[in-house]
Amino acid sequence: MKIEKLARASISSMADYPAPAIVEANYKLNQNESPYDLPDFIKQEIAKRITSTSLNRYYDGTSKQLRERLAKKFNVKSKNIIVGSGIDELLYYLVLAFVNKGEKIVRPVPSFSMYKICAKVVDAKDKAIKLDENFELTDEFVKESKNAKITFICRPNNPTANSFDKKLIERIVKNSTGIVCIDEAYAEFAGENCLDLLKYKNVVIMRTFSKIYSAAAIRLGYAIADEEIIRYMNKIKLPWNVSLISQIAGEIILDNDDYFWQKRV
Repeated sequence: MKIEKLARASISSMADYPAPAIVEANYKLNQNESPYDLPDFIKQEIAKRITSTSLNRYYDGTSKQLRERLAKKFNVKSKNIIVGSGIDELLYYLVLAFVNKGEKIVRPVPSFSMYKICAKVVDAKDKAIKLDENFELTDEFVKESKNAKITFICRPNNPTANSFDKKLIERIVKNSTGIVCIDEAYAEFAGENCLDLLKYKNVVIMRTFSKIYSAAAIRLGYAIADEEIIRYMNKIKLPWNVSLISQIAGEIILDNDDYFWQKRV
C-alpha cells in the first residue's frame, strides 16, 4: 500500500515545513526572537503558580482567565477573544472555519509563510500578490481583496518590516465581502496599530506573546474579532488547545505588562 495515494492531493503537493534546527549563535535572525529572556522575577512567579497547581486534572479549556485579562487590556469583551498555541494555530482555525475548497485567499508576497500553508490545507485558490518596489500593497492587491474569502495583511510586515498604509487597509476592509485578517505580531514595536479597525465586523486582529513579551517558548497567541467570527473559530478549536502552564505564564506576563512596555522604551 502506498500511503501517498491515501493523502489529500492538496497536502501531497506541499513541501515539508520542519521547525528550524536549534543553534547556538550570538546573532540569530531567522525566527525574529527576542534576544532578551523573561526576567527571573516573572519566571519565579510562574514556577510558584505551577508548583501550587494540580496537574493531574483537566483544566479550563477556554483560557477564561487569560481572555479576561486580554479583554481588560484591549477594552473588549472576553467573547471577542480566542487564544491559541501561537498565531499559527489561530490562522488554521480561521481558514478551516470560513474557507471552502476553491474559495480565494489573498496574501502579499513576501510575507509570513503560514498564509500560503493555510491556503493549501483547505485547497483554497491562493492569490499571492507581489508588493511593489517599495514593499507596499498594490492596486492589484486592493482589487483582488474585494471578493476574497480571507485577505491576510501582516502589519508590520514580516520580513520587510514596513507598516502598510492604514487608510489603505481600512479601504480594503470596507470594500471586502470577506474577512480581513491583520497579523499584528510586531505591532507593539511599531508605535501604532489597527485596533480601531475592529469596529468593522469583518476584521480579525492576531497577536502573539512571542515577540514583545519574550515568550516564544510558551507558544501563546490570540485573536480579537467580532463575537460571531470567534464563535465559528471556537466550533473547530481543539479542546484544551493551550496548556495550563502556558495559560498561567500568559496571565502572569499580562499582570506585569508595564514592565515590558518600559523595557521596550
